[in-house]
Amino acid sequence: MEIISFVSNYEGAILEFVHAHASAVDAFIINPAGLTEIGIPTKHALSETGKPVVEVHFANVDAPPTTDRGLPIGPWESVFRSSVTGAALGLRQYSYSAAILGLTMALDDKTFLGAELSAGRDAS
Repeated sequence: MEIISFVSNYEGAILEFVHAHASAVDAFIINPAGLTEIGIPTKHALSETGKPVVEVHFANVDAPPTTDRGLPIGPWESVFRSSVTGAALGLRQYSYSAAILGLTMALDDKTFLGAELSAGRDAS
């Protein structure tokens, strides 16, 4: 496995990265941070790649502020959640490990996201 890491607080740079690497990667992991509620262009760019995407957050952004691992200003409504393959939340730095492990296992699974079913339909 090879991981390409990219960090930016500028959405334009994130969009350029997604477009430049879409054909070279098998999946994306994104921690949208400040873009969680407003990152519609990034959501669309990731969706258009057709690749699996896992949304990662250190905190559980879905939890109320009184909950362990929640945000003091939460919950947040993620614009990404409706289109990502999965999410790893509330595990702090281990959220990234969960996303990497999950994607690695899933991409090695022939039935992941119905890949085997799609191949069978194409053959008929």
